[in-house]
Amino acid sequence: MLVGIALALVGAGLAFYQLEATLVSGLIAFCGFLLFTAGVAFGWWARFRGVSLPTRRVRRSPSSDNVVRIRPVRSNPLSRLTTSLRMRQMRRRYRNTTDR
Repeated sequence: MLVGIALALVGAGLAFYQLEATLVSGLIAFCGFLLFTAGVAFGWWARFRGVSLPTRRVRRSPSSDNVVRIRPVRSNPLSRLTTSLRMRQMRRRYRNTTDR
């Protein structure tokens, strides 16, 4: 995808430098566009098929171990806020159903 962006910029820069679009600058920009589109399509295809490239190698425990290891949750302020709002909504629902 980055090569596609670079080629598109080179094609646009070449057209700007020559003061008009030529066949060469158009082909370079078109190849850049195709590479960028292929990179985006491949990224979406891999994402929706469940393929994820590992960022680091994780040593796996033996398969006979029946303990599930949970990774720590990476939270940000927005996810904390939404969790807080959901918890308040659940508490309110619980109070409304138990008061009857």
